Amino acid sequence: MLTAANTASAAEDFLIALDHAKRATFVGTASCGTTGQPLVIELESGGMVRICTRQCLHIDGREFINKGVLPHVEFEPSLGDWKQNMDTHLAKGLEVLRQKITE
Repeated sequence: MLTAANTASAAEDFLIALDHAKRATFVGTASCGTTGQPLVIELESGGMVRICTRQCLHIDGREFINKGVLPHVEFEPSLGDWKQNMDTHLAKGLEVLRQKITE
């Protein structure tokens, strides 16, 4: 399962269930670390603040708010990969999958 900082909300719930069931290997970076239910407060300066309004935990009680669901295989595409339009994240995921199949 590919993960990144923009993996959030219900997708994180799905990751937590998969992790607990030991049904997937996560490749990438930590997920967003949010419940997807923010309280948005607009500031006088024109900015805004988003605060998670619900506490969610891994099934075993570990926190993931502001930490994210951590990958089993850490991988982050480089800026050069993005500039060359190369999906090295997907390539790394396929590499890990091929290793798992041959084990």
